[in-house]
Amino acid sequence: MNFSKFSTSFFTLIIALMISYNVNSQSVYEYGIKFADENNATLVGADGLITKTTDGGITWEQQNSNTTNVLYGTEYIENHKSVTVGENGFILRSDDATTWTIVKSSTIEHLRSVSYSGISGIILICGDNGTILRSDDMGYTFVAINTGTNNNLYSVTFAPSYQSHKLDEHPVAFAVGDNGTVLESIDDGLTWAALVTEQETNLRSISFSDGLHATVVGCNGLIMNTADGAATWTISQTEYLNNFNSVKYLDSVTAIAVGDNGVIARSVDNGASWETIESGTEYSIMSVNFANTTRGISVGESGTTLYTNDGGLTWTNGTKKNAMANKNTAKTYTVKQNFPNPFNPSTQIYYSLPFDSKVSLKIYDMVGKEVAQLVNNSQTAGEYTVTFNASKLASGVYFYRLYATGNGNEFSKTMKMILTK
Repeated sequence: MNFSKFSTSFFTLIIALMISYNVNSQSVYEYGIKFADENNATLVGADGLITKTTDGGITWEQQNSNTTNVLYGTEYIENHKSVTVGENGFILRSDDATTWTIVKSSTIEHLRSVSYSGISGIILICGDNGTILRSDDMGYTFVAINTGTNNNLYSVTFAPSYQSHKLDEHPVAFAVGDNGTVLESIDDGLTWAALVTEQETNLRSISFSDGLHATVVGCNGLIMNTADGAATWTISQTEYLNNFNSVKYLDSVTAIAVGDNGVIARSVDNGASWETIESGTEYSIMSVNFANTTRGISVGESGTTLYTNDGGLTWTNGTKKNAMANKNTAKTYTVKQNFPNPFNPSTQIYYSLPFDSKVSLKIYDMVGKEVAQLVNNSQTAGEYTVTFNASKLASGVYFYRLYATGNGNEFSKTMKMILTK
């Protein structure tokens, strides 16, 4: 498809041709959107949502994600290979952004963002409790990296290294999170140092226009900028009170920030000043990304999907119900919340198998240590109830993870439970 032939009818086509889905008559949260090029993009969200477009957002195709976990972020890597991350340490990898396999994770923390460096081939993932995971083999395996912080991290990115004042050999990486946390790595994510920002506000997203200029957005309308590769930071004087969730540069000076209650702000001077843009929605917007300098998509609460064809000056609401039509009509694995929860000392875990499957059901503590194995055998298709007795364990938060394979399908789901004595 040649996007140069698009006109304002781009919006009309998108709304007219967009696939509509329905999940229990309600649309799900969309948390992340990423473009590979002007045609290809992947969108992820709650209930294991992965949808892909190959025509710039006119039509979307539902993917089988092998999970019902919330998926927060996705990234294209070399030759349209992809990595998607989500709650409870969930990682998916694809060689074609269509067929997904589960990657073994060393954490049960929620994973929020993933970034790839085409220069070094390194993939970085960030998440709660200061989590950074690093892969040097195109996402087949990940290693946990010590960051020196317990603050939740929400966004990780590589700065364009060709203009960086830090290093010539390695792209510089940054991660931002709660309590004003900004981390920097100058060695492909192997080690991290905390930068001084004099901020205690929770930060949610970072985007670079080049190797020196970047903008960070966060809660309570915070927008801060750097013009020297994160050596110093300045605060944009704005009147915003809404939480900002995502920011994206679409050229060397123009940035779009999106947030709660449908807020969209646009800057054309590297974040120094901002103009409020009408979004046409009051739903929270969680992520924004651009195919090029003019065409972008924002996604968020209740399946909200907004389109721009003029660099973010105007947005068309193409809200769709993203159910998972394919998912609802197909046989799927399910895992329910344990009951009772909180519990003492016993609770029951319910799950169903659509096919005869090899099943593993394990219990983990807060640091990811396995404390019990409840199931490890082959089971026939059907519904199951397993009782977990935690009389020998201390009070606290635990996780149960069901992993099942059957009929060519792979499924994994991790859920939290609380033991109180």
